[in-house]
Amino acid sequence: MKKDLIISTVRIIIWLSLISYVSYLWYNHTDILPNQTWNNDITVLSIAWILWAMITISWIIKPCFKKPRVTQIIAGLIVILFPTYAWITDNYTLHIYLWDILRLLWVIITILWFTKLCIYDSCVKKAEKKKVEEMEIIEV
Repeated sequence: MKKDLIISTVRIIIWLSLISYVSYLWYNHTDILPNQTWNNDITVLSIAWILWAMITISWIIKPCFKKPRVTQIIAGLIVILFPTYAWITDNYTLHIYLWDILRLLWVIITILWFTKLCIYDSCVKKAEKKKVEEMEIIEV
């Protein structure tokens, strides 16, 4: 139970930080995509909001995925490929660090994938219980 609470707290801190920074960029009409219109910037910021909403919903509901590590790999790929193919650039004089922040999130997701820290204990217990039930059925 403690591990689930720690995982949830870390997710909240990281994702609230990201969404507050994205809101800051939106509020200041900061140009994160050079040589593009503001509508394209709004699209990129909206995708970041959607990612945040998905993480928040998964924190509230705490779903148990069949293959949580595969799901985590997909989330990591989305986080690293999205800024690359959206052509997000950093501009340190204007305090634009979105690409660096998303790379940092990718590193965190990768570390958590190797350590299996993002898999809820309750999901592990359910999987073990299901495995035991299947073993009993086979033995009968």
